[in-house]
Amino acid sequence: MNFFPLISGHFLFCHFFSILVKKKVMKNLGYFYLALLIVFSVVLISCDDEDDDPTPDKYYPNKILIIIAEDVYSSVKGDVDGYVEDLQSIQNSTGIIYKWEDGTVEEMRAVIQNYIESDTIQGVFLIGDLPVAWYEMESTWKEHEEFPFEHYLMDINNTWEDVDHDGKYDGYSDLNLDIFVSRIDGTASEIESYLDKVHDYKTNGSLTNQKALLFIDDDWSSMYYSQLFNVNQVYADYEQVVDLAETTKSKYIEKMSSGFEYVHQMIHSYPATLVIGHEGANQNMTAEEISSANLKGSFYNLFDCSASKFTEECLAMTYVMKTSYGLATMGTTKTGGNYWPQDFNSQLAAGQSWGAAFIYWFNSSTGGDYLEDKWKMGLVILGDPLLTLSDGTKKSLRALNKNFDGKPNAEILEEKMLKTSANTATGTYEDYKQSHTRYFK
Repeated sequence: MNFFPLISGHFLFCHFFSILVKKKVMKNLGYFYLALLIVFSVVLISCDDEDDDPTPDKYYPNKILIIIAEDVYSSVKGDVDGYVEDLQSIQNSTGIIYKWEDGTVEEMRAVIQNYIESDTIQGVFLIGDLPVAWYEMESTWKEHEEFPFEHYLMDINNTWEDVDHDGKYDGYSDLNLDIFVSRIDGTASEIESYLDKVHDYKTNGSLTNQKALLFIDDDWSSMYYSQLFNVNQVYADYEQVVDLAETTKSKYIEKMSSGFEYVHQMIHSYPATLVIGHEGANQNMTAEEISSANLKGSFYNLFDCSASKFTEECLAMTYVMKTSYGLATMGTTKTGGNYWPQDFNSQLAAGQSWGAAFIYWFNSSTGGDYLEDKWKMGLVILGDPLLTLSDGTKKSLRALNKNFDGKPNAEILEEKMLKTSANTATGTYEDYKQSHTRYFK
């Protein structure tokens, strides 16, 4: 903060006060309070300057690399060209298109590194079925977890380790993300529809109601009953569903059918199935049901275990690619999720893009620096990483409350994970390798 206005304001007030006393204006106490109000209003306004904004300029990207899978390249190239034109005309950004043929994820990382050095790209948008790195670790939730992860492509300067030489990374030197990486996958028709949807959003505004929904299921309701995760500072109009009697499948469908631009949900899940708890029983909602219902959400923070495991059918890709309203998600490819997204939402409120907000949050003291590996290693974003919240919804960064302490809740959250994650069976690295032989040598 710039303290000069406070100091100068103090002297200004004292000087003004002495003048009033000499002129005997102080006989009327009302003048005194009026003077006090005027002086300190000036001080407060002058203190609210741009120096207080913690958002560095480098997080406003103006150049990204767009890598398109060979098998859909010819079909979607025209729509991608239109996407690049929108980047230039609407967002003053540049998109560099790169056609990907067969090759490993290590080779893709080398290509990305070259573009960082030659063109100073700030991010990568992957389109189609493209290579992905895998990570394995031991955690308190399971004896062993293996899952796709994007940090390998986002932290170019890191030394990634594969101690047992099984193709899955299992260690790193110092994790600090350099660029954002996001992806979409689907048929050529689905990709074209998605890019058309993005164009509509960028040119015409919100695809649904400019409101936010917080849907907090039973296992999280007691600890997050009154927690709004700063969503209320991003959206003037928001709803919270947290009461045990209300968090049901039918209520979820009802709310999501009415339309919310931003959705923060905390629900147990498998990759392709939401598991909504109610009165000791599970009410499942599959990815197919979500697609058929054409749920009306655009931006999602998914605290849903494995819901973003994009190497197989998953909820996150369904929201983005198989509904008419989905644009971008943040979630995890493994057990866990982002249970402390305040700074992420703060950056969105400040006008940052989805990808830039993720990088800023992850590299902050309340993001990746704070979260343990079991929480952060599977976190990914899907959808166009340069999307921002519509102008009618984002608010001032300075209005946001950051006084949320996530530490006490982490222990309780882990207990919930221990209760449910052991039953979560998802695709393995070997499954992925056998179905994507062209990306291995």
